[in-house]
Amino acid sequence: MATLEERIAAAQVDTAELRARARVDDALWATVSANITNGEGQLETIADFGFCHPADIDTCLHSLRSSLERARVGLLFDLCRGVCGLPPAMITTGDADVVQHDENLVPENSAKRRKVSHYLDPVMDGSFVMMDAADYDRYVTELQTRFGEIDDDNVPTREQLSGLKSRVDAGEVPYVDLSVFTANQRERLKSVRMSVWGLDEDGEAKRRVVSRCLPYLEWTVNFRVYSLGMIMLGCGKHADFLKYSDMIGKLYRTYPQYWPQVLAADENMRVGRLSRYKQTSNNWGDAYVKAATDSAYWLEKVDRVVFQLANAGAGAPSKESVAKPKERAL
Repeated sequence: MATLEERIAAAQVDTAELRARARVDDALWATVSANITNGEGQLETIADFGFCHPADIDTCLHSLRSSLERARVGLLFDLCRGVCGLPPAMITTGDADVVQHDENLVPENSAKRRKVSHYLDPVMDGSFVMMDAADYDRYVTELQTRFGEIDDDNVPTREQLSGLKSRVDAGEVPYVDLSVFTANQRERLKSVRMSVWGLDEDGEAKRRVVSRCLPYLEWTVNFRVYSLGMIMLGCGKHADFLKYSDMIGKLYRTYPQYWPQVLAADENMRVGRLSRYKQTSNNWGDAYVKAATDSAYWLEKVDRVVFQLANAGAGAPSKESVAKPKERAL
């Protein structure tokens, strides 16, 4: 039997021939490559793909649009695994006389995992387990009982609520990037899939860098979705998150031309500082209230930054947008 080193060396070849056999075209391969590498590179060799963990491939398959695409990518995965000296991982490509499989050999909840980078934070690796549909329906029903009918776009999806719950249950700061934790989540994922990757003139998959400042109105909509998710998980009251949202709105109205600086202060608060306000005797809603009323923080991260930019002549803001910090009610 070949050693691992020999198998790795034998698999250092391009995937083109196997992709042709499995009928995985360039566009589909670009999608798979972007999913597996989290947009940070490409799957260049059979070894790159064949030695991937089956649970990661399973997550990738569930993100594809059609059963045909999933079948072709699954077949390609097992073709690559064969070259790597590994047994088939897909049920449909196993030995014909094997009709049963040991569930203990299947990665736990592999079919229910989703990537953190797709739903919570694009700079974080890892995955989370999807909650059962029945549990999600129960959360939604309880929310509607408290608040009445709510527009579907404002209710976190099962993926969003599952990811948020995973962080809360782990005792982590429940931070989400509001540029990916959005209302109308399916449209966002579809837009990313269609626009971020494309083929250049040589037919190679290239990642186009998409960078933009999240507009204030989008921030408010997405924070509302996040707030409802936290309320559904029992992490605070509506008034708690509304107080924080109102604080950000007040900063925006005071410095409309300096929204990027306000947004940066908000992210810094929710990523690294929010946990300081979280005590064992309170919940995350209380922490958001304390964050909103920490006038020293907002003075340092917004007011002083705006003054420095204004004095340096950056942006030439209107008089209304550079009101003195002491005149801004906190």
